[in-house]
Amino acid sequence: MTRDTNTFSRRTVAVVVVLLVAAGMTAGAVLAAPATADDPSAVTGADQVQQVEENETTTEEPADDETTEEPADDETTEEPADDETTEEPADDETTEEPADDETTEEPADDETTEEPALTRAGDYITYTTPAGEAYGVENLTISEAEDDEMIEVTAEVTNPNDWLAVQSVEFRADGDVVERTHVALEGHETDHVSFTLDTSEWEDDDHTVAILSHDYGEVMSLAEEEPVEELEANVTFEDQTSNGTTVVVDEVHLSDGGFVAIHESASLAEGDAVGSVIGVSEYLTPGTHENVTVTLFDVPGADFDGTSLDADTDLTAMPHVDSNDNMAFEFVSEEGAEDGPYTEDGEAVVDDASVTIEEDAEPTASVTFDDQTSNGTAVVVDEANLSDGGFVVIHESASLAEGDALGSTIGVSEYLSPGTHENVTVTLFDVPGQDFTETELEDDTNLTAMPHLDTNDNSEFDFVSEEGAEDGPYTEDGEAVVDDAMVTVEADEPAPTTEEPTNETTTEEPTNETTTEEPTNETTTEEPTNETTTEEPTNETTTEEPTDETTTEEATDETTTEDDAGAETTTEAEA
Repeated sequence: MTRDTNTFSRRTVAVVVVLLVAAGMTAGAVLAAPATADDPSAVTGADQVQQVEENETTTEEPADDETTEEPADDETTEEPADDETTEEPADDETTEEPADDETTEEPADDETTEEPALTRAGDYITYTTPAGEAYGVENLTISEAEDDEMIEVTAEVTNPNDWLAVQSVEFRADGDVVERTHVALEGHETDHVSFTLDTSEWEDDDHTVAILSHDYGEVMSLAEEEPVEELEANVTFEDQTSNGTTVVVDEVHLSDGGFVAIHESASLAEGDAVGSVIGVSEYLTPGTHENVTVTLFDVPGADFDGTSLDADTDLTAMPHVDSNDNMAFEFVSEEGAEDGPYTEDGEAVVDDASVTIEEDAEPTASVTFDDQTSNGTAVVVDEANLSDGGFVVIHESASLAEGDALGSTIGVSEYLSPGTHENVTVTLFDVPGQDFTETELEDDTNLTAMPHLDTNDNSEFDFVSEEGAEDGPYTEDGEAVVDDAMVTVEADEPAPTTEEPTNETTTEEPTNETTTEEPTNETTTEEPTNETTTEEPTNETTTEEPTDETTTEEATDETTTEDDAGAETTTEAEA
């Protein structure tokens, strides 16, 4: 028999294609397609896919002896076109079997990165393609097909390799493979794949669909997700004058609560959303807030070189969400991963303002200290107004006039908050850091009331203890603000006199005094012996001459008359 070498080549190619396709084309692909022109490149990817699919469905895998051995002598190989019988060649005819590495071995590893190899064998062109990287899958969508119970699932697949490739793509529902197809793509080409699915037997939408390549894929649930409530915010930030340490946001509305952050407009415009934050409000509850004061250069997670604005600046107010619901601003410390801004149409909600730095205003004060009378331990300042808060200090006018501002201090009020205060009582001779030998004024004195600042903001009077370095006086035109008063020390009132019975002698003439007492109705009349004694049944008081007491009584001359009521009258006769 005469062997047709072309027939043998075609048969071998078909066998190799089937084996590689069945193996998932993980080590490369050998594709065969009819030659349509003298130029092999005229064969399209669609022809390749068609030929692969035909080979999968119509070509049976030959037995082992057909892939590695010559056909048996009695085996007849027919040519598709003319039913020609091919017999084994005669003994004298030399026919060489294809080398093993040409018919049964997959491409070596170093061949997988090469461009596809094209060879021509009779009426077929053989493409050998490296496996390369798996197709990428993205942008999966689900839509209703013409039939209401059918859905169409579509995705984009991309060949990431530099050469033409054919790879399988699977469609799955609830994890089960529904359909698998082969997709041919030129290097870096992207195309769509679509699948339809009958959902008539599904009772609900709690199902998933997926489109997968060998390594990649996308999965989507058919269940309708609950609509996410869109967060809303707005902010009003007007131009203003500031001392450089704070600004005021006129109004902010936060549907879900959060913060108002102050950004430096120039840095924000350059894209530095995190580094541009120079201030943030405290946590704000959901709703509308007005006149929100924001302290500058005090932001969690941020470091600053200064503590206030040095020049006029454009700033941006931006509402931020409390994304992790911990009421702590972490946008900076988490590098933007938490507490991002409220947005509208994809853009952050903001309002800008020009902030003008005001020149440092001089603190102002006034004091009214009227003449008064005092017991020497305290005085009353009628009225004091302090723009920045502080103290009212009482100085001894004479010493103050001599320039002794520290030593003249003899009294200080408690700390007074900014504003106007009336009838401020100041205790004298009780000043932190001052020693006194007296505790009160001894004479009428001219005193001076002087408002002092709390320069170190500690609500304590440190003017004397710090030798004038802290808490100095309010000034106006370079002079301390003062008011003088004449304080008159009131005289001591005489102490009440209390007479003791043993220190007092009373002499009464019997003819000039008659004593009658109600409790017992007893009247005693004695001889003029300079003693008069009045006795009660339960309480007897006797007034006697301290040095000379003489009592003379005539027992026989005493007459006692007692009436029915029990009243007793005793009369003693004159000796």
